Amino acid sequence: MGPRGSIGSDRVAVDRAPGTDLPARCATAGRRRGALASLFALCGATLTPVAGIGSLATLWAQDGIPRLGLLPEVAHATMAMKLEKTIFKVDVLMLSVRVDPETAAGLDSVVAAESDYDRNVAPTIAERAIRASEAVASIEFLRNVSLEQFLDAVDEDMRKAVAAGWLEPGGYEVVSDGLPVWFDFLRARGIRDGDRISYHVEGDSLRTVYSDPSGQVLLDQTDVGRQHVLALLGAYFAPGSSFREGLIRSLWRPATP
Repeated sequence: MGPRGSIGSDRVAVDRAPGTDLPARCATAGRRRGALASLFALCGATLTPVAGIGSLATLWAQDGIPRLGLLPEVAHATMAMKLEKTIFKVDVLMLSVRVDPETAAGLDSVVAAESDYDRNVAPTIAERAIRASEAVASIEFLRNVSLEQFLDAVDEDMRKAVAAGWLEPGGYEVVSDGLPVWFDFLRARGIRDGDRISYHVEGDSLRTVYSDPSGQVLLDQTDVGRQHVLALLGAYFAPGSSFREGLIRSLWRPATP
């Protein structure tokens, strides 16, 4: 794998907010992100499924930022969980994922056959989720995190998607090499409590929007290529990832945040 931050030849469109270190709009080469939203698993973290998922669709104003409301709220279309640090019970982030109705119907058939979460059906649910033709995911950070913490945790979960056979090593390299470049605007600023990352998967395209607590968009980027989609969804649902069990459990046992 090449050094982190190396650039490939894919052309991409990126919007940055005024005041960042890159032009407001640029079409440049990019081995980049996609997985960025694999988020990070801070050491010793636990996962808590959360209820009240439907209300998450209203977290964003009608400003073009991807939100859960882009897809219908049908049975078992949405999974949500909170990641918290075990030892100190510090909440790290909230993650929610909503899939298209056809994929949700496939999940519903599995859930209906089981009275509670069963690790034996987790592989079926995970496989169906990563094959979704359309999905929206959202992350809300609940504490400050450095860019390096974020990148290291994303990388760890992406490697699990590779180990599962979902993400090709070459696709992993493309995303891993690009992450430090496209999120370099966070190097000095860091990730702050209240920041959000919103994702919209459509076929083989992945749109990523990073916004601050005030709603200002700091990054609006679209990547085309199956590797970007699998780097995101694969990292969420791969065996041993930071989010797989929490997301899947929430289909049976959503709990109040």
